Amino acid sequence: MNEFDALMHHLMTLETLTEQKIDAATSRDTNRLVQLLQEELDPLNYINQHLLDLAILSQAQRQIIGQHAMRWQERTQFLHDVLQTQLGYCDFVRMLMGDTRAQALNMDL
Repeated sequence: MNEFDALMHHLMTLETLTEQKIDAATSRDTNRLVQLLQEELDPLNYINQHLLDLAILSQAQRQIIGQHAMRWQERTQFLHDVLQTQLGYCDFVRMLMGDTRAQALNMDL
């Protein structure tokens, strides 16, 4: 697999996982959401380690990767909004970290 194909594979994996995280968040399936967060670690790590490889790609390949990255970023922002408004994002993150000291008001919308 060449560098472009590898980057696209991991980026598309992140896109798919983000859609699954949105589904898990809206259905309030916290166990599935945590599992998906763990599953995205390897693709994120790969992309972070190979960001400099974008320089060796053609302009067209960089544009394709850029389009997918923007779409992924937009869906990730939507996931953030869903978590913040529907699940009490701060409380959720604190729960994952094991901090139960400062619970915000959670109206369980």
